[in-house]
Amino acid sequence: MSSRISRIRIEFVWIFVLLLCAVLLGFASVRRYRHAAILMLHLDQVDQKTSNLMFNTDHCLHSTDHSAHSPNSQMEDLASRSRTQFAAFLGLGNSSGPIIEMESEKWKPLILRHCSEDLDMPPYYAPCLTKVIPNLEYGEELVYPDFEAALPGFFNLKDAQIWLRTNYGPDTQGQTSSNKRVIVDERQGRLVFTGVRGQNLAFRNVRYSDSSLSHSWVPDSSHCLGHMTSTVMFHLHQQHLIGADRASRKQPTRLGSEEEEAQEVKEGEKEQWAGEGVLAAGDRLEVVEEAAVYLTPDNERYQHWLDHTSKPLMQSAHLISGRTRILPGSILESKQPIVRTMWRWLPHINQSQLSGANNDLHVRRLFMSCRVPYVHPYLFFRLQEMVLGAEAPRVPLSQRKVVIWYSRSGQDTSRQNHGRAILNEAEVLAAVRQLLQDRGLGERLEIHPPAQAVTDQLEYVKYLNRHVAALMGPHGGGLCNFKWLALHTLVLELMPRSWISTPLYEDAIGHGLNYWVDLLESQNSRHDMVANVSNIVAMLKAELGREPVRGPIIRYRYDWPAALDDSLSRDKSRSTYFVSMKGKCCNNAPGDRGAEGLHVLQENP
Repeated sequence: MSSRISRIRIEFVWIFVLLLCAVLLGFASVRRYRHAAILMLHLDQVDQKTSNLMFNTDHCLHSTDHSAHSPNSQMEDLASRSRTQFAAFLGLGNSSGPIIEMESEKWKPLILRHCSEDLDMPPYYAPCLTKVIPNLEYGEELVYPDFEAALPGFFNLKDAQIWLRTNYGPDTQGQTSSNKRVIVDERQGRLVFTGVRGQNLAFRNVRYSDSSLSHSWVPDSSHCLGHMTSTVMFHLHQQHLIGADRASRKQPTRLGSEEEEAQEVKEGEKEQWAGEGVLAAGDRLEVVEEAAVYLTPDNERYQHWLDHTSKPLMQSAHLISGRTRILPGSILESKQPIVRTMWRWLPHINQSQLSGANNDLHVRRLFMSCRVPYVHPYLFFRLQEMVLGAEAPRVPLSQRKVVIWYSRSGQDTSRQNHGRAILNEAEVLAAVRQLLQDRGLGERLEIHPPAQAVTDQLEYVKYLNRHVAALMGPHGGGLCNFKWLALHTLVLELMPRSWISTPLYEDAIGHGLNYWVDLLESQNSRHDMVANVSNIVAMLKAELGREPVRGPIIRYRYDWPAALDDSLSRDKSRSTYFVSMKGKCCNNAPGDRGAEGLHVLQENP
């Protein structure tokens, strides 16, 4: 009996020891995975469910209430403004009818709004920059989804190799210096955009003038959107206030009061300013409560407003309210009226918010979004959706019957440079007309720019979006109208061999357009060219009115393709951008299934 009791006691001792070990192991596991748990909690807070983000879209986009608290007030939370308006812009905030899934929503960036040591966030991410830049009030790090894009359609293999070597070879830096983060996969015929990031920054108490940022391209790429975009001109330094400056600060503004101004000056003999230079006697700075600057290189030209200015506009749209003053640089003086007109197309900006900075300003909160990627589907689709409506990117190809030829042979008074005309243009147009007639599908050829000046530019770009199936022409600003075209539209750029570049290609693929390029010899110093008529006709026969033969122009990219299969294989809304990699990845030789290779028309009957 006693031996039995002893055995029971021994068993209880072992059970106690095992339980103690389990508790200790559990405690160690909790400590080991603490960071992971915090990460999940943080991401849950960042990416709230749609039901918690419902917001009245019209109010969010068009509110002009200037009676709200001052932007510097503790009552206002920029992170909250960002979350609610971002949801509204993606169509998640309109509860009055069925939710339309925006095309841009499928490419939306993850926005990190708070710096957290528990997450081991890098110190150079925007939210953590607030710890090292004294007057940086708020920062957002935008982590854009990686994506793959089809390389152009080519007409011979030699030209394909020349185009790739010139634009993406080992000695080529690209349009943003070393900021061109792409991987060229000739075997798959894809270009991979990876590690794409952006930053939205909000500075306090900035002295601003239109000379703060470069108006043109600069060699070290420090202009807006450039690789070396700096914010040092907005960082703080200390300066003594003198009597004249105090008097100027007491001038009431539309957003402040005399009492508030006097109180701020009374609080100290020094005031913090940003920017270079010394305040001189007699300086009278206009005080602006909140502003956003969109000064990009050559932004007074239609082409460069589209390929530069529109990108920071789209990246920061969810931070702009009806009381934000918009600083567009010299754009209001553009010789191209369309540039001034396009600002009125943006639903989140009222005309009254637009103004230049003829004199230096004291901006109490200044938004800057110059750190924005050149190429990403989210930015391109957002522009179309905001200007043309939610359905703009995906107008069915079967409904579009217009083929446009953009000519550089006419006298277009809005064109700021000349040359690159097609010397045998009449022959090209006759051949295309004959082809469309032979096809008998109701397709028609139009020559643009139109003979008569367009009186309603917005109706013109809507027309392009709803009716155009193909757009062709020589390299030039006219082709940038493809930014208004819907998915899978066929685009042909006739490019001088001495002028090989990527901007139009990269913008085209960012919109999911079926881009082709034909390299031609320059016939004179103006780079006029003779088109290969047979190439144009063969391309139209193979691609016009059809989805691209070489698969989705843009598609999702992830380092573990099986995860895409797990999550997207049954999602019809994303099928346009998803191709299963099962049986196609990743070590196939050229010619094997999955190795799509360069698409050369003459080698693909």
